[in-house]
Amino acid sequence: MKNTLYPEIVSQMIKNNENLQDIANLLSLKNISQVSRRLDGKVDWSISEAEILCKHYNIDFWELFKRKED
Repeated sequence: MKNTLYPEIVSQMIKNNENLQDIANLLSLKNISQVSRRLDGKVDWSISEAEILCKHYNIDFWELFKRKED
């Protein structure tokens, strides 16, 4: 998760003592690689996944999904 495109999501995961499996379960994804690919920017987040994460962390979309600056 070091090279994540979405550092705020990882920050919230750490803050809430959550791991990739917790997020996979929350989003009803089959395995952690599906979460990892989304965090790395290899797969886009769906609108429903973004809504679930924003609600889960109680954070605005623009803050939670701000991309890492190069």
